Amino acid sequence: LIGNACLCAALLAGHAHGSDAAKRAGEVGINLGMAYQIMNDMRAFNATVLVPGDEAPQGLGSAPSVVLLLALEQEPGLEAVIMRNGALPGDMKQIAALVKKTGALEATVDLARAHAAAAVDALAAFPDGEAKQGLANLCRSIVA
Repeated sequence: LIGNACLCAALLAGHAHGSDAAKRAGEVGINLGMAYQIMNDMRAFNATVLVPGDEAPQGLGSAPSVVLLLALEQEPGLEAVIMRNGALPGDMKQIAALVKKTGALEATVDLARAHAAAAVDALAAFPDGEAKQGLANLCRSIVA
């Protein structure tokens, strides 16, 4: 969505569809959107799974997939707990412990940072100015 919005902005600014500027604008938006969504998923995971107390009452229904997918790459045994939707006593604590053990939270932030950096890199095609600097600052603030 953000990628297409940025592409449309380039087209409205007079750049031809398929031009380098239009492609770069789309790349800015796609990577900005990915960085935002990944960080949003991590925050949601922290609020859903890494909550104080014995169990998160909402289970895994609202837990984002990015953190869990990255954890699953390192800890295949996590799949059985996820498939139960964290329904058994102790499941949420086990999920939290395994996610922390695998470094999935750090990997999630690293992935978001890579997308934010790619968005900033795509901005290099555009002339310097307040708008460009503002977009670069927005990209960096998402992962700050």
